[in-house]
Amino acid sequence: MKTGRRSFLHGLPFLAISARPAVGRPVHYDLNHFPVAGFQYYAGPASIHQFRPGNSFDLVAEPENHFDAYAVRIEHQGVKLGYVPRTDNRHLSRLLRQGAKLTCRVTDVRPEGPTWRMLQVTVGMEG
Repeated sequence: MKTGRRSFLHGLPFLAISARPAVGRPVHYDLNHFPVAGFQYYAGPASIHQFRPGNSFDLVAEPENHFDAYAVRIEHQGVKLGYVPRTDNRHLSRLLRQGAKLTCRVTDVRPEGPTWRMLQVTVGMEG
């Protein structure tokens, strides 16, 4: 008896994993990973030692920003740390202005590094 691809794959128990999440479990999608832009110009370097991987930051769209209509500010407890880099901000700004709940978490802290690379974050979204 000849075995076809469909019948062969159907018989493999490890392929029973579904692409759909388990019921009741939130799915998290990472959207971007980057260093905080302008970190050296705001409160960042003075507060770098208080940050650890996993810390959360707030993202605030700034559509009235006269330098960049898609600017997205990164804050910690109401204090501006910098911005999402211009190369990554357009879609994040649009999502924020539509009411999407985005997360911003610290992934790497390098106090000894150059100021423009001291703080790396990942922005994600719950699905």
